[in-house]
Amino acid sequence: MRKLVLFGDSWTNGFTKEDGVEKHIEDNLGKQISERLGVDVDTRGEAGASNQKIANNIIRYIQKHDCTNVAMLIVWSEKWRMPMVRRENQTGDPVCHYDDPHFITHMTTKKWKTIEPVWRDLNDHGFNRMLMEQCVHAVRGALKENDIPYLFTNSIDNFWMNGEMNLFHGKSKSDFIGGDQLHHTLLDIILGFYKNPKYKNEDINLRQKRELTHIFRIKHDNIRTALTKCEHPTKEGVGRILDKILPEIEQILKRKKDGTIRF
Repeated sequence: MRKLVLFGDSWTNGFTKEDGVEKHIEDNLGKQISERLGVDVDTRGEAGASNQKIANNIIRYIQKHDCTNVAMLIVWSEKWRMPMVRRENQTGDPVCHYDDPHFITHMTTKKWKTIEPVWRDLNDHGFNRMLMEQCVHAVRGALKENDIPYLFTNSIDNFWMNGEMNLFHGKSKSDFIGGDQLHHTLLDIILGFYKNPKYKNEDINLRQKRELTHIFRIKHDNIRTALTKCEHPTKEGVGRILDKILPEIEQILKRKKDGTIRF
């Protein structure tokens, strides 16, 4: 099978924060995929990554690596996260070129509050959706041009709402795991919204979903064991996610260059 390269935010790299201390669970999404399918997985997710940063990381990876025998799983982040240019790297040296994978970083909450009064577009749903769509389509085009099998999903933010299903992404909906569903995120799988007839036509935006997540985690043991206090997946939570989506991931790993599937 192909090697899997995994891009995304904190839901891919095992990030969690307990009592103010940042940690990473060892049995993260990439590791469990590797163990369950017996494949090589390169996990390149970063906590706090905006969709612009994820897109930049993917395109630069394609530029710099041989992707002949690679498949990619992209876990998109929430559309409200905004990118920033990193002026210096961790050693203090200047970062001046977009080819540097660390050229784009994410905006901290403190920075957001500083910029928000000046850049009011940050709070405009249409503006953020437009930026996110550009990321998705740019990455989609690069992957198709380079014949790289891929799948999209989201960590917590369902990209479309009821009424936008046929307008939002056009044909790219079919690239998302569960893209015909209103609730198709990894969080939706844990909360029980994914492919649940009860929620099939019920709009739940990200703010509402976060409120429900907090309530569900208090009330339901099965949610509490699947999510950390900071509402990231535990080892058990990752396992539940893969119980639902692993067969689809396996399909892209088996895909040959001519588009047929290895059996």
